[in-house]
Parts: sequence; C-alpha cells; structure tokens
Amino acid sequence: AQLDEEETGRLAEDFLRRAMGAAFSTLPPGFVADRRAEGRVFVRELAELALGLLPLDLARLAVRVQAGIGEFADQRHRASFATLLATPGVEGYCIPGAPHGVHLWRPGAWAQALRSFLERCSAASAAGQPRR
Repeated sequence: AQLDEEETGRLAEDFLRRAMGAAFSTLPPGFVADRRAEGRVFVRELAELALGLLPLDLARLAVRVQAGIGEFADQRHRASFATLLATPGVEGYCIPGAPHGVHLWRPGAWAQALRSFLERCSAASAAGQPRR
C-alpha cells in the first residue's frame, strides 16, 4: 500500500523519537520538520535495506573511515560498531560517559575526536599515503 506524505513523515518522526530517546527533546527548531519532509525517502530506503536491495560492502570503501560510539550505547549499536571496526582501514573511538548520539550528549568530545581524525588524514595525505 502506498503511504501518503503525512504518514511517511510521521513514521520518520516516530523512528527518530525511538532512536534518540530523551535527546529528541533537545533538537533545534525545524529539525523534526525537516526529517518529516524527508519521510518518503526514509521509508523507501528503510524498505530497500530490509529487502536487501541496498547491499553495503564495507570492504569497498575507498576513503578513511572513523566511527564513534558512546560508552553507554546499547548492545544493538555496539554490535554495529564492532561490524564496522572489523573493516580494514576503519578506526574507532569511544566517548566516556555518553550514550548513543555522542554528538548530542558530548559535543566537545565528539568534535575533538573528529578534529584529531581530520588532522591524521591531512598528515597522511601530505605524506602521500593511500586513502586506506
């Protein structure tokens, strides 16, 4: 059955509420409206993922990848994090005292991890090292 724009927007917002928990109430004005407007794409991509139509071969990534997690992230996020870290060339970090949504709960620590990663990428590039 086809879902209309209102229904897909509601589904996107509901997903965001569940994924973010209490942090949802801290989102800036307009953020939720923007995500609702993207609802149709969100629902389509989620359906394609569920059907296996969007295969993701992490080994084919041609750029450096950094993944982060909060110390108190739930098991589902820890499992995804472990899968990503098993990919060659992926580096990870863990932010102490943070749940899922590190960028919302510990933005300074998240920004520092990102700055450090970008500095290492820049140095590697200047040294002529390959992307991975």
